[in-house]
Amino acid sequence: MKNLTRSLLSPSFSSLGLALGLTALVLSSPSLQAQERCRLGIHYQMGSPMGWGKGYPVLTGVLPYSPASIAGLRAGDVITAIDGVSTSGRSSREVSELLVRPVAEHLITLERLGAGSATTLLRPYCKGAQTATEAELAVAFAGYSQLDATTQQLSYPFTFRAQVNYPWEVVRTFAFAPSNSGSEAMDKPIYAEIAKLLEARGLKQVDTGAELIIEIFYNLQPSQDSRRDATQPETSLRYEPQSRGLQVLPLLPSTSTTGSAYDLNLTLQVTPAGKPNQILWSCESKERLSEAMTLPTYAAGALPVMLQSFPYAPSSSPVSYHYQSLRYLYTGIVYDLRQMNRIADVVEGSPAFKAGLRSGDYIHSINGKPFSQTDLKRLSEAYQSFLADTFRYRQTAELAPNLRPWEKKSYAAVRKALEKSPEESIFSYLFFFRPYVNDSEHTLLLLDIERNGKRYSLSIPPELRDETTLILD
Repeated sequence: MKNLTRSLLSPSFSSLGLALGLTALVLSSPSLQAQERCRLGIHYQMGSPMGWGKGYPVLTGVLPYSPASIAGLRAGDVITAIDGVSTSGRSSREVSELLVRPVAEHLITLERLGAGSATTLLRPYCKGAQTATEAELAVAFAGYSQLDATTQQLSYPFTFRAQVNYPWEVVRTFAFAPSNSGSEAMDKPIYAEIAKLLEARGLKQVDTGAELIIEIFYNLQPSQDSRRDATQPETSLRYEPQSRGLQVLPLLPSTSTTGSAYDLNLTLQVTPAGKPNQILWSCESKERLSEAMTLPTYAAGALPVMLQSFPYAPSSSPVSYHYQSLRYLYTGIVYDLRQMNRIADVVEGSPAFKAGLRSGDYIHSINGKPFSQTDLKRLSEAYQSFLADTFRYRQTAELAPNLRPWEKKSYAAVRKALEKSPEESIFSYLFFFRPYVNDSEHTLLLLDIERNGKRYSLSIPPELRDETTLILD
């Protein structure tokens, strides 16, 4: 689904891509007069002419902790009906209209790799239009901890191919093509990684009687390209699956005219058992390396991306992915944008709910920081001032477009800047697990609240949430 959120950028910090704070939050609804904003947490594409999901919406991303994730939806699922209405042949807009209807729950009919057809209930999360969740606040205050709230576009030189009308929903098992003696040592760790990824999708590896045969082809050779500039090797930003972070690799961008030091080809191919010439699905990657890199290292980062929406085969090449990191301390508090220290809602079962917080309570302090600045505009202005005052503490060079984290040697200075006006940096608690915000190992939150004119103190052990996502564009 299209993201309707608008971001406001400060001209002074447009190179960092830092939002102006909470002001952007009130613009995240198509209508400022709307009573509620609802969230599903899915991204999809209409199935390409090739293979799985043709003519239906195919999920290309499911946001962690979202209603879609709670409903059990996964990337690669094909939605065949919404509330009994077939999605076959419908446009993306028509599918969106079915999903945004104001109902308490949607009945989703889907087909899944190796699992046949199934139904699930998708219950939208809705809240008042003039409220903000902690996830929204973490994005609004991304400048406090950029690595934990950044958005990047990543490009991969993948070419997908697939056979139309293969019944992927009924297959259950796979095996690997035999390796020859010269490649077995290299194949073994790569096949182990592929097996782990396919088993996570619900398939089972078997020794005999497999329905699918998996095979890889690879080549890594020095390049003879005379255009190479060894003094300034170019790099690319890629997803790092283990940490769900970003990594800079010695891979030339697809637009680069510089010669390569090495050329790497990696192809993952799936065929039916007994028919090695009938390719059901394949993904080929052709990379140009600016410096040396081992094939297993490359495969460890590339294979999870290749197989993320398997057996879906996007038709574009190169393939673009939308990466968004979102790590923050979650309590379950939903804030009132009209008076920021007022609790508009508390998610049932959340740490804040279990600690006793309820809708209508007022927060007077968090970990000793007074919550005296409750005006949206003033908080945004203070945030902009903080960005200006602390710009010198960031790394000199951008790690990636609009991404310039704090210098490690300046962590103490950043903490001091946050304490300079504690009432105006109240939401730095969202990143209290980072050393440039909190130099202790404790993340317990101590709140002073008011309810019905009486003051209370309570403690909340927050949950560190990682809602980082990689979405096929």
